[in-house]
Amino acid sequence: MNLEEKKNLVKQLHQEGKNQREIAQVAHMSVRDISKIIRKLEGILEEKSVNTQALDLFYQDKKPIEVTVELDLKSSKVIRLYKDYLKLEGFHKLVLLYEEINDNLSLFLKLYYAIIQNGIKPHEIVKNSTELASLKIAIQMKKKEFYFIQEKIKKYQAQIIMNNYNGYLINS
Repeated sequence: MNLEEKKNLVKQLHQEGKNQREIAQVAHMSVRDISKIIRKLEGILEEKSVNTQALDLFYQDKKPIEVTVELDLKSSKVIRLYKDYLKLEGFHKLVLLYEEINDNLSLFLKLYYAIIQNGIKPHEIVKNSTELASLKIAIQMKKKEFYFIQEKIKKYQAQIIMNNYNGYLINS
């Protein structure tokens, strides 16, 4: 007997006034499954779990704050459910990115909007970041060279002062 035939049998036995245990013996089904079929026949909708209700609200484009208020849930639970929803919708990489940049979201968005406004292409960012790293190293090297040159100038200035002082002593 297939599932549709069993449902019809449950419907028939229920209409005859049989209780769920009696129907279970005849139809060879669990009382739980029979109960679901009878509730559906009587138009009684099953109560959705809180998680399912939250996911349904997210699917209806409700914001996490709206879901928190509507379902009277803790924000931490709603955030977890929202992440689950995004993963189910295929935004897994976005969720991972958010978790990684969490405290720097505003900085990340400023960078993103600057890239968009300036029409910078992704490959240009990679190229420019490589060049920027090279420039940074070159600047550090030039700073060191500059420091050594300044030290040499100080030594030469000290020698000049000493030579002038020695010349002054000799001429005096």
